[in-house]
Amino acid sequence: MLKVFCLGAFKVIPAGAGQVIGGDGSSKAWSVFKYLLAHRGAPVPTAEIMRTLWPGNQDSGDTSPLRTALSRLKASLEPASPSYSKGSYITYTKDFCIFHDEMPVWVDADEFEKVCGEAHLVGASDRRAGAELYLRALALYRGDYLAQDIYVDWTVAPRERYRRLFVDSSREAAAWLAAAGDLTCARSVLEHALQVEQFSEEMHVEYIQTLLKMGEHAAAAEHYAATTELLHRELGLRRSAEFRRLHRAIRDHREGQVHTPTHLEEALVSRKERQGPFRCDMDMFQGLVALERRRIERTGRDSSVLFLRLEVRDGARAGRLEGQALDALELVVGRILRKGDVLCRIDSGCLGVLLADTGRAGADTVCARVAQAFAAEADVPGISLEVTVRPLVPG
Repeated sequence: MLKVFCLGAFKVIPAGAGQVIGGDGSSKAWSVFKYLLAHRGAPVPTAEIMRTLWPGNQDSGDTSPLRTALSRLKASLEPASPSYSKGSYITYTKDFCIFHDEMPVWVDADEFEKVCGEAHLVGASDRRAGAELYLRALALYRGDYLAQDIYVDWTVAPRERYRRLFVDSSREAAAWLAAAGDLTCARSVLEHALQVEQFSEEMHVEYIQTLLKMGEHAAAAEHYAATTELLHRELGLRRSAEFRRLHRAIRDHREGQVHTPTHLEEALVSRKERQGPFRCDMDMFQGLVALERRRIERTGRDSSVLFLRLEVRDGARAGRLEGQALDALELVVGRILRKGDVLCRIDSGCLGVLLADTGRAGADTVCARVAQAFAAEADVPGISLEVTVRPLVPG
């Protein structure tokens, strides 16, 4: 059975093999695979695929990029099958493509959703059994849906749906575990969920309540201080009535407690203090972009996200040359960006940039400066720079 992992790092394990493929999920072949997998069982118009995955293709009738991608997919998924034979998983015609749902395929996102549904139903009559099913489902959530493709438009809706399901399921599982007296497990579930959604005031309240039930008053006071400060500074939220009740419950135990900043708080301080752009990993980049979306919702200002992707032209060798080009691009971008901007390596061929308080016109100016400097300074034949600007949407 073909196994596909979409929650967190994307990977594919072909039927009858232990070797992982698809690690470079950013290639066009795997982009086609992901898109068709998300629509499994339904015919997807070829024109729609071309518009979605090759938006710059000028000839609407030219489907050769799609056919090439499908050929590479078949070679990866069915290496023993003759190259001239039809693929078992995906059928291509001039009018549509379809990922056959009758083929044996296990997808972690589907399994996660299915087991969460079972847990909710079972828990209506047996909360302990429902909580055990939830724990099995939550273990499948290794990260956001197609995390490498966070700014690919079509992935946004399913990513938010799975993320919300994870948070809601975690809260229900923790409540059931706490009711059954397993406070340690409830605490662990909430801690895991807060790593995914650390700006949920309701979940912070439930976590602090769990700590208090465990007698962990010092930890409750520390978490309360960190949370109220972070929510007020970054989202402009004042303490709710529930938070004030928690404060009254723990104030007799707060003496001598030292506030320990969270990983994200430390990053925000570093971002403000350092010169030039703040460099971070993918997880931190997602967190900072989420913060910026909430901030511009309050302020009404504009911010933008840039994607600077290196494209290997036909005949050029990827790998080492692409790595050299990305290093050169990162140096150029680091020189051009301002203090407070954020720079991240999305994958082996792409940089992500968060431009705070910068609208489309300003972002286009930055892109033009980067493209000009990269062309002048980076002598890497066969490598071109593709720039995408996405205005940040409040929310």
